[in-house]
Amino acid sequence: MSLTVGAGYGGDPEWQHGQWKGRDWTSASEYDLTDPGIVGRLPYSTVGHIARVTCEGSVGHGMFEHAVMGRHDPSGFKGWLDMAP
Repeated sequence: MSLTVGAGYGGDPEWQHGQWKGRDWTSASEYDLTDPGIVGRLPYSTVGHIARVTCEGSVGHGMFEHAVMGRHDPSGFKGWLDMAP
């Protein structure tokens, strides 16, 4: 899941990260990742993984957000300029 589009990161026009939307608010969106307006926002994205965690019998849920910024040859990550068309 890319968190640039629809999650309030990177100047997202739909809403700002942490904005209150009301009790029990939910939303779902689909995006065309070939749309130039969306593709241009992807290099500034983070990735989120939903998690369920059990610790000493207690269960919690959350989201782990992470990003790779820039080139890292040992992992095979390219820099932004290396990915330009």
